[in-house]
Amino acid sequence: MQSYAVLYEPSGRFLIATKFDLGYFFFEHGVGQIKTAGQVLNGAGKAALPGGRIDGNESIAAAAHREFREETGVDIATAVPTVQVTQHSFGAYGAGYFRVSAAEFNTLAMRIATVTLPAGEQAAAAIRNRTINNYTDVHARFPAAPPSNELRYSYTWNVTDPMDWQQIQQLQHDRDTNWYHAVLVHLRVNLIGVPVY
Repeated sequence: MQSYAVLYEPSGRFLIATKFDLGYFFFEHGVGQIKTAGQVLNGAGKAALPGGRIDGNESIAAAAHREFREETGVDIATAVPTVQVTQHSFGAYGAGYFRVSAAEFNTLAMRIATVTLPAGEQAAAAIRNRTINNYTDVHARFPAAPPSNELRYSYTWNVTDPMDWQQIQQLQHDRDTNWYHAVLVHLRVNLIGVPVY
């Protein structure tokens, strides 16, 4: 089963990202590894919420929290102690919804977009150029890089904005992104309180 993380604030803004085509370093099951030739990512080049497989007996929320940290380099629990988590399951998929204040959201979104993901991209370039040859060197040289190199860009959409909602609606027509649509419908209807017409 997969679990996805939705970082959002009360107006309906949430964090979404675009995946790299290839990933060059990963942290899975407590072990870091690099892929010097790159590894093709699921949903390569497409919109994505941070997420991945649930490990062992993890809850949906715990897995979402872990995956968010691994893919963005930001630990929601320590960076924002006022986080609230709601769980929802969509059969084979689940999501943890992490509600923060607008100010906290702005701080986290800015850090991810301008610090952690760019550091991850620099580390990936160093692996491609063979100036990094093992996982421990990734964070020795680029301490702000996330543990895993999957997300290229991050940005914010709002489930109540008509233009953003059109983009979200498009996610349901792609087998790599259709579950994100279901996750975001739940955010809009059940957590923000805006019906879908």
